Amino acid sequence: MIPCATHAERASTAFCRRCERPLCDVCSTTFAGKTYCETCAADLERRAEERYQAAGDPAAIARSVASAPISPAAPVSYGRSLLYAALGGALGALIWFAVVTVTDLKLGIVAIGVGILVGRGAVLGAGGRGGQGLALLAVGVAIVAMGAGEYLMMNHAVLKYMAEHQIAAPASGFISFDLFAKVYGRGFGLMDLVFYAIGAHQAWRQPAAAPA
Repeated sequence: MIPCATHAERASTAFCRRCERPLCDVCSTTFAGKTYCETCAADLERRAEERYQAAGDPAAIARSVASAPISPAAPVSYGRSLLYAALGGALGALIWFAVVTVTDLKLGIVAIGVGILVGRGAVLGAGGRGGQGLALLAVGVAIVAMGAGEYLMMNHAVLKYMAEHQIAAPASGFISFDLFAKVYGRGFGLMDLVFYAIGAHQAWRQPAAAPA
């Protein structure tokens, strides 16, 4: 569900054809058969009225259209976009962890799916909009999410080793981040870097391609 840009407690039912902000039934307005927000509809009506008043004078019509200010698009909700991207990243990390647990193989290619879910989440949280800022946000979230997936896999492997060798496991059930960094750092190689880069690229693509 994408909430309305004006009434956050309501679900959106349409998008403004001009500024693309999500709208609910209360704040959507129809102008010339198309749906707009109240701000854009009022601006279009004003411009239409100026054209009508200037009828008969082509130069005046051209001046009125050229000088009429265009209402700025609604600001992108970076907070909601970050939340949706983080949820996508968490889902991707858990799926990656589940695949490794079931197959007992570290399939790095699954990291690409993490980037895709993060990118889609960022765009969804922004109401279908994108831009360079959202793309950078998605890349950061994707890298953190892939790191979280790596931590879950490493934690699973270490706890399994401890159980097999009758070593007391941490009471919390999770290894320390210091231990994770040391063990993971030793095995980090070129292919890990490649999969991180591909996952980050997938996270970048969707917000970068979406309309700002």
